[in-house]
Amino acid sequence: MVKAFILTLLVAAASAQVTGPGTPVCSGNETFTHCGPCDGFCTNLQPTCEVECDAGCLCNPGYVRDSEGHCIKVEDCPVQCGANEELNPCYNACEDPKCIASAPGDLCPIPVECVPGCACKRGFVRDPSGKCVKPAACPINPTTDCSTLVCLTPGGCAMVQPLVCMTPFGTACPLVPQCVNENQCLYTRCPRGFQCILKEVPCDTLSCDPVAQCVPIV
Repeated sequence: MVKAFILTLLVAAASAQVTGPGTPVCSGNETFTHCGPCDGFCTNLQPTCEVECDAGCLCNPGYVRDSEGHCIKVEDCPVQCGANEELNPCYNACEDPKCIASAPGDLCPIPVECVPGCACKRGFVRDPSGKCVKPAACPINPTTDCSTLVCLTPGGCAMVQPLVCMTPFGTACPLVPQCVNENQCLYTRCPRGFQCILKEVPCDTLSCDPVAQCVPIV
């Protein structure tokens, strides 16, 4: 990650041709910016930036650095994806078909900007291990816990009490695996004799996370 960051700075600096006082002149498919995200590379489309923003000649949106440091279109990069995957210049990970159907509440957010990534090829789905396989190769048994549910949300998988639960009278509502953006139980401290569970709540927006609730330990 550090090497990628350093390489970005060196390439950006080398690309800028200062002709005098003012803004440097950048090479093709580049734009000078005082504060922008670090460039991606064909070998690492989404590198972790070591600083919040870079100043220099950065690749235009939809372009990344090739092996020679030039900014080229993402689709022009040599394919670096895994088996049964293909490069998608506007990839949304949660839209990838999966062996396991989305859990309740696992809504797919629409990204503000296109982000390149490797999607499963047509006719393949992503299995619990993250590989793209034929549907016939998917596990037969559905998941009842977080051990096999593939979540791409920041909070990962958590066991949640559904908002609506049809159980016999007096029977506790079972928890179900669900993809969440934030697991509030991770920083909720309950009194002695109580435990924290996540519980679904009515949502007025497209998506809202379950809330933490302290319940007696039974």
